[in-house]
Amino acid sequence: MSFIFNAQPYKRNIELSRYCSIRCFFLFCSRFVKYNSYWLSARKQLAILLLVIFPIATIAQTESTFNTTLRTALNGQFSTISTPYTKISARNIDRYNALLLSKTIEAIISGQDQPCKEALSIGSQVLNYANISNDEAIWANLSVTLIKSYKKAYLPALFSAYKTHSLLQKSSASTPEIQACINLFNAVYQSIPSSYYKTLNLAGFSPIALPQESVKAETDFSRTIDVFVQTVVNNQEPHKTQNTNAVTALLIANYYLKSNQPQRALSALKNTDTLRSNLPIIYYYKGNAFLNLGQYQKANYYFDKFMFQQATGNFIKSALLRKMWIAIIQQQPYEHYKELIIERGSNYTFTDRQAELEADKRYHSKLLQMRILFDGGNYSKAYTVGTEIITNELNDTQLAEYFYRMGRITNALNDTNKALNYYRQVRKQPNSGEYYHKKSLVEAGKIQLKKENRNGAIQLLKQALETHSDEYADALDQEAASLLEDLK
Repeated sequence: MSFIFNAQPYKRNIELSRYCSIRCFFLFCSRFVKYNSYWLSARKQLAILLLVIFPIATIAQTESTFNTTLRTALNGQFSTISTPYTKISARNIDRYNALLLSKTIEAIISGQDQPCKEALSIGSQVLNYANISNDEAIWANLSVTLIKSYKKAYLPALFSAYKTHSLLQKSSASTPEIQACINLFNAVYQSIPSSYYKTLNLAGFSPIALPQESVKAETDFSRTIDVFVQTVVNNQEPHKTQNTNAVTALLIANYYLKSNQPQRALSALKNTDTLRSNLPIIYYYKGNAFLNLGQYQKANYYFDKFMFQQATGNFIKSALLRKMWIAIIQQQPYEHYKELIIERGSNYTFTDRQAELEADKRYHSKLLQMRILFDGGNYSKAYTVGTEIITNELNDTQLAEYFYRMGRITNALNDTNKALNYYRQVRKQPNSGEYYHKKSLVEAGKIQLKKENRNGAIQLLKQALETHSDEYADALDQEAASLLEDLK
């Protein structure tokens, strides 16, 4: 697929890289204030991937090399980018940067160790080149920042981020891509609780003013950034879904999966090139979509295909957990999955870490069906399954989960009064550390907001902040705090 880019490399580089440097800084700040789960929550998983995609424009190289690298990387065709075999020089530094770009994107998408190591090695070579330009130094530092941050080496990553930012302060630019990235940065900045603004401003970070003369032209790359702002930052339905590259298609599919619209997620992935790309994650997304549609045989097929093409790295644990769910629902042997979840794959992503936590969980097959049907948007069938459960046979934790899931389902069916009653029933059960109590309070608070019951919403949200949970605690606290801040 064609991905056209207007080349004004030296002018457009700065703000694109500035966003990524600032974004990394935010991640580090969130670590220090124990809000790391907010940035690594399920909603933010693709944000890490897009952090690598956005600074693609920062490489100052010939247009043909840049466009080829951009096109192949965004479509997962990493193996087509050749490796320079000669010592780094002015003649081939563009090829080194192209390879660095490819390896960085591949590393973040797959989570595999080899491309991470190669990206760090190439980045070091570029940074040690005596005649490196400002733009080349920005990209190399930024690449090293992202890889080290991804590998949880936060202090070295923070050092690289500050070096990147100091380079970014030397110049500015105005292109369609830059304007889109300024909008992106401002949207991300505004999504951060205002209590952090003082710290960030003291560190030199603040919203970026848009150019006085707005750039009217639009490119494929700027449209991709717009889709990211819509779907990830603002959690809104994407406006532009046609003629997308594979990464943008994944971004759109992710939004629809999170919005309980698996069929639309499949439609977004329909035209992705799975023959020439090295993006097995496409099959993982398809497996999730078919799982949420209740088509378990197809879901198993795509999870197996994903793990066959990518034996290590990201989302292996998550795929195995979902295969275990299918086995439980179909009353098949499933105990062997628990060991596989712990042993296989990486745990860099929130989804994989959650799979490790859930590996030993004792599932109730009907409650699990309710969860999956709800995620697939099949609320009526999920409600029917719920009515078939004999509540007297559930233990305290299962009973709390039952009332929580019935609350979510009836709210989705627009019966808010019944939903509030189910959420009250959750709070009557003992709190064993599962997220049901805390999450039910947040959901009840959101219902009261819709009902314009301001005092009731504030009371529930404050109670949510005080409620213990061993799961999703930081993310739920962040959601409750943000809602309370809006009520001030």
